[in-house]
Amino acid sequence: MTDNINALDIIIIVSAVVFLVCWIAWIIRLIIVGSKLKKRNAMLYKRYEELRMERKKADMYESLLDSYHLNAEDVAGIHDHRRVFRNLENQIKQTKIYKNAKVSAADLAELVGLDKSSFDIMFKEASPTDTLNDFMDSIRLNEAIEMFKNDLNDGELDAWIAQIATDCGFANRRALNNACKRIIGIGIIELLHQLKKIR
Repeated sequence: MTDNINALDIIIIVSAVVFLVCWIAWIIRLIIVGSKLKKRNAMLYKRYEELRMERKKADMYESLLDSYHLNAEDVAGIHDHRRVFRNLENQIKQTKIYKNAKVSAADLAELVGLDKSSFDIMFKEASPTDTLNDFMDSIRLNEAIEMFKNDLNDGELDAWIAQIATDCGFANRRALNNACKRIIGIGIIELLHQLKKIR
């Protein structure tokens, strides 16, 4: 009888242990599944927000087109203007036409195969600057900055600055200094200090 009770006790204990282990495993599985679902829900919500923002941008774009009464042909024209403008920038840098201080709109129009009227429309639509002069001066200034970075000042400072100014298409040092102040907000001497070309 005692042996039977002992055997029964052992069976009950083993069953309880098995049940406890199964219950713990089930709880752990629930936690893992819950964690995965939480991550998945977070990803789905993030994607939903992205799609909602994209839709919002699309609605704003449509609204903008409506407000300007633009059709698909007009939009294609704007993209063409930007493409031509990028080509213009490349041609200016390749041909170094910016070195000519008196370069005109007609000269630039010829670079990209446009007549003057078409060039004016393209420039107005695609240029980040208000005037052709500002556009050319920004290209010249970028070129001057690259030259200041790479060239060594072996002689007198004013002569060095004046030489780079004329090499980049500015009429003189003063024109370079004025463009520097207008475009980046500091004079040429301060710019050189920032570039550590002078002390």
